[in-house]
Formats: sequence, C-alpha cells, structure tokens
Amino acid sequence: MDHRPKIIFLCTGNPARGAMAEGFVHHLAGDQLVAASGGTKSAFLHPLAFEVMREAGVDISTQRCKTMAEAIKEHFAFAVSIYDKAKERNPVFPFAFRLFPWSIRDPEESVESELRVRFRSTRDEIERRVRQLLSGPARELKPTLKAA
Repeated sequence: MDHRPKIIFLCTGNPARGAMAEGFVHHLAGDQLVAASGGTKSAFLHPLAFEVMREAGVDISTQRCKTMAEAIKEHFAFAVSIYDKAKERNPVFPFAFRLFPWSIRDPEESVESELRVRFRSTRDEIERRVRQLLSGPARELKPTLKAA
C-alpha cells in the first residue's frame, strides 16, 4: 500500500492550471508525493499548456485529469482549488487534510494574440505557488521532502 501523501489540484472550467500544478509536483517532488489534477467538468487541455510546460522542462503529456466523481473516492492529504475569483466559483473538495484556495486567472480567458504570454505567466505563477507549497505545508507531512 502506498503511504505517500497525496495532493489534488482542482479546477473549474479549463483544467490546464491543475495539470500544470500536477506536473510541477511530479517534477519538483519526484516520488515523495502523489499528485493528481481534477476538474469540475471534463475538458481537453489547450495545446499551449503542453508547450509552455515543455519550455520549463516538464512533460505533462501523459497526465490525465480526474473527474470529481473519481477524485471524491480517494483520500488526499491536500486539496488545492484553482479558480479565478473574478469569474469562477471556488471548487470545494471534502475529506482533505488541508485545503488551499488559489485564485489564478484562466489563461484561456485572453485574446488570441496574448494567449502564449498568458499561458507562460500562468505557468510561472503556478510554479512559484507549488514551490511554496512543497517548502511549507507539504513538508509538514513529509519531513524528507526536499525543498524545491
């Protein structure tokens, strides 16, 4: 049985933000944590999500976003809700040890000419927040977790 702490990143609407966060956890924490992403509704990732993550040295092409029905059946030590407080409701996830709301603008909510810049900006903000999570709250559950 796997006893590693688990973290899920939940998004409303577009799942790109959750997939990026999951990718950074895999990349920065290695096998110290089990990361997943989920969405309140099913959607495909925008191709720019894959592209900007590859630019950062992170491959998210094999990840799969869980549905809420799948995610609710699992126990997660941490749940991070990623939403745009100006446009989206904060997704709530019961039964998680710690809940973190992250208001991050949906990169797809940009005009076509600004999409790539917005996806990069979103990626950078998510990486910063994941690093903070790994060096703070996640470290409490897994003392051997290396600060990213």
